[in-house]
Amino acid sequence: MKKTFKVIPYINKLNKNKRMYTKESITKMVEIFERKSAILTGVDYPEHGELSMTKFANEYSIEDLYVNSEILYADVVLLTENIKGLVNDLELVLRPLTIGTVDADSGEVEVVDLIGLYFVTNDAFVADK
Repeated sequence: MKKTFKVIPYINKLNKNKRMYTKESITKMVEIFERKSAILTGVDYPEHGELSMTKFANEYSIEDLYVNSEILYADVVLLTENIKGLVNDLELVLRPLTIGTVDADSGEVEVVDLIGLYFVTNDAFVADK
């Protein structure tokens, strides 16, 4: 089953983690994704106090990462019934794990590398203001 996720739904707006992604930062993520042969995947379970970038990694595959209308999207193939159930039951969202810098004043993120795309239960993004 293929499903499309909004990875970065809002650009140029601060999220709950005081991070702001720009058009340049999401474009950089796509460029890195297209160059890399593999990126980490997994599911973050904050209620268990740990990030497991390998848990469920073989249960989904990132098919494409692209920008459309200044939103970063990912096409994901959910390979097992287990991950399909988790995504639906826990309302998981897909977020990037990057290396970069964050401007202390503005919160603007400069992406240096894209390490992975993983599912989270605790979303850092807030609604449009």
